[in-house]
Amino acid sequence: MDCVILFRQKAIINQRVEDEDESGILYDLHEKMRDIISSYNDTIEGRCAVCLEHFCKLEQETLTENFTDRVDLIRIDGCFHRFHLICVHRDWFMERAKETDSYGDVITTTIPQCKKCPICRRKVEEQEIDYVRG
Repeated sequence: MDCVILFRQKAIINQRVEDEDESGILYDLHEKMRDIISSYNDTIEGRCAVCLEHFCKLEQETLTENFTDRVDLIRIDGCFHRFHLICVHRDWFMERAKETDSYGDVITTTIPQCKKCPICRRKVEEQEIDYVRG
């Protein structure tokens, strides 16, 4: 069975060489995945990773609205993670509630100086920080 798959792969590669396709298989796969991800990133399907709420309440809206049309949503440019604008604003600029641990110590967290994506922790560009700040 493995020999059959290997033979098919070699035949495909040889066909591409014969067709003189300079882009290669990996490039074609990369481009296809980029198209799929790009089209998904402009839909309002999915959830905000901070609050876990859906981006839209009605399923009909997912067919008619685009992510980029909504002013209450933000996509981080460097990593393409998507959130509600208010959720990112709270994460970056609002003070956290003070908590007390089981030993009676008060746990305080400060507002982060360096703004990062809430998912992957990648540093965010200044223009995105200004947009969220409003």
